[in-house]
Amino acid sequence: MYTDLDGDSVITNGRTSLDDHGDLRIIGNNTPRYQFGLFAGASWKGFDFDLFLQGVGKRDLWFGDSRFFGIGGEWDVPMKETLDYWSEENTDARLPRPYIDGAHGNREVSTLYLQNAAYIRLKQLTIGYTLPQNISRKLAMTNARVYFTGQNLITFTKLCKLYDPEVNTDLMLMGYPVPKSYSVGLNLTF
Repeated sequence: MYTDLDGDSVITNGRTSLDDHGDLRIIGNNTPRYQFGLFAGASWKGFDFDLFLQGVGKRDLWFGDSRFFGIGGEWDVPMKETLDYWSEENTDARLPRPYIDGAHGNREVSTLYLQNAAYIRLKQLTIGYTLPQNISRKLAMTNARVYFTGQNLITFTKLCKLYDPEVNTDLMLMGYPVPKSYSVGLNLTF
């Protein structure tokens, strides 16, 4: 359902100018309003940890591509998230009925499909343990430390799972998601 904002009983885009915007209005802003990062670290009795959190607060995104809406052409393969589309049996669906061959149906920009792209991500976590010097000396070492490091471990967001909130800076160039990585290491000093 679309709203007749200018009161002329017809849903139009006007001339898409400031003077005649028809029933169009600003419904979001894809520029991040708040960007933040937090680094914390501590050590105690040989144990140490460092973590880095990063995120964006207050950002809106609207996706009009076939990845979001499911099928847009004969070569599109729908994802699990796009299978909740309208049918006579599923009238409370999240998405409109899929159309093929360029017919976009009910895919006009609206608040219904506006996505909250705010997020917080654990970018890096390192946990380590350094052996006491009396034990490392018995092993003919100056220092011995074992550690675990992980990057991009967890992300909290309300954004559709098809998209990575950190990658989606240009809606036309959807990139690969940020990869997760895990490392276990041993530092030995002789």
